Amino acid sequence: MELRDTVEALEVANSNLTGSTFDEVKMTDARFTNTRLQRLQFRNVDLRDSKFSDVSLSGVELRDCNLEGMTIDGVSVEDLFAAYDSRKPAS
Repeated sequence: MELRDTVEALEVANSNLTGSTFDEVKMTDARFTNTRLQRLQFRNVDLRDSKFSDVSLSGVELRDCNLEGMTIDGVSVEDLFAAYDSRKPAS
């Protein structure tokens, strides 16, 4: 199935979209509930102001990401990195 230039909300339930590709797709205010999203690749994706709750992030890798304003359980990631860097032994 191919959707192009669709502007309406889409509801997908009890579906297997394994191997799907989403390119230049706006998903503002989208909700994913009881959804398996494993081995995904996000490239040039804006997740600004998103919230993740009760999510398994096991094995997740972040590279070259803007973490400004990001928090984990209410703790600033920037502060966590600053604390980590301050504890590293000097080279």
